[in-house]
Amino acid sequence: MAGFLPAIAQAFRRCWDFDGRATRSEFWFYFLFAELCAWSLIMLTVVTRAKALGVVTLIVNTVLLFPMCSVCTRRLHDSGLALGWRRLALLPILGWLILAVLLCRPSYMGVNRYGSWESATEQQIARRLYERRRKDGGRAHTIADIAARLGVSRATAFSYLDPDQQRQVRVERDAS
Repeated sequence: MAGFLPAIAQAFRRCWDFDGRATRSEFWFYFLFAELCAWSLIMLTVVTRAKALGVVTLIVNTVLLFPMCSVCTRRLHDSGLALGWRRLALLPILGWLILAVLLCRPSYMGVNRYGSWESATEQQIARRLYERRRKDGGRAHTIADIAARLGVSRATAFSYLDPDQQRQVRVERDAS
């Protein structure tokens, strides 16, 4: 989980990088920063009625837009969605609401076509997927599913589970 200042620094550092993934905290911290800057300058311009401040506001908002586009794209990648979903921003109100919901989606655990899930190790991912499987009643996330999501063999995925989970897998396998 990125903090407020590291998220802003990361957004500016990767403002021309539309590849890879960005966590929810990275996106929303930068979004908060950009909105605070934009609205502060707009209010300052309205209160002072200075035309020069209007030009500064326009320049700052333009500078803030490039990292926003980049971090938005990487956030969509993190939840497994393609760049094209960003076009929803062109639809007033309804498109913005749909895009906001998509940007709130959880990270896709494991490897997707945009890279690996950087905020956890493969062992943590495998264990979370297996725990989710137990909570869902065993309908999904078999060892083969976990291996496919991580891009590893089934034996490797099995080795990532903790001993209790491995024991449960053996019991389930023997029962079937």
